[in-house]
Amino acid sequence: MILLNRISYLTMCISHIQKQIKPVLKGVPFEISPRQRVAIVGENGAGKSTIIKLLCKLYKPDSGKITINGINLDDIPFSQLKRIYSVVFQDYSSYSLTLRENIAFGDIDKLKDDKAILDAVNKGLATEVLNKMPKGIDTNLGKLEDDGVDLSGGQWQRVAIARACVSDSAFVILDEPTSALDPVVETEILKQFIEIARDKTAVIISHRVGLCKFADKIIVMKDGQICEIGTHDSLINKNGEYKRLYTSQEQWYR
Repeated sequence: MILLNRISYLTMCISHIQKQIKPVLKGVPFEISPRQRVAIVGENGAGKSTIIKLLCKLYKPDSGKITINGINLDDIPFSQLKRIYSVVFQDYSSYSLTLRENIAFGDIDKLKDDKAILDAVNKGLATEVLNKMPKGIDTNLGKLEDDGVDLSGGQWQRVAIARACVSDSAFVILDEPTSALDPVVETEILKQFIEIARDKTAVIISHRVGLCKFADKIIVMKDGQICEIGTHDSLINKNGEYKRLYTSQEQWYR
């Protein structure tokens, strides 16, 4: 009898938990074209980063599908996926190795390719970092080596973006990697990145909307759904969620 009561109690608890579970995303249909600059914006918890984790196959959708050039994402192996897009997450990695090695982790085949490394430095807006390095791209970073140069948070962020740019991938995805910076500084960095990396498709995730003026397409998320899609001007004229976000943050960019 005691065992049956426990089973009945556990069944009731599981049923209660299942009723409390809500989907993070509730259908998010959109398309991204080659060389398009796309900003996915919305308040924290809107589901923006979940989209990126689905694209990276870190999560698997319960329903629906994601396709790349008509091919189901499930049919694309991880090894090939890394050649399609590179990603910089908010919690990017920093390594106590040389600047060259920190960037080359984005494509280890480019480790000895100085031109590719320097081009990635330029695209990642890390030229200012490089100019302060006593041994150029072969300067040790971090505190492990006696001659190591420790970088600020903003400098490490630029190195992380350069790491994503060294790859020959067609897509670069930035998942709020500069959110710790001042909003104006963040917007300027992302604006420069959009202008420089014109040979790639850029997808930028942010809860700040300052960068959206420079995007070809803006996808606005709210409560796990897409509530608006358009350009900055069209969404401002629509007078909906995007305008509300933009108006609430406008003082940051004055």
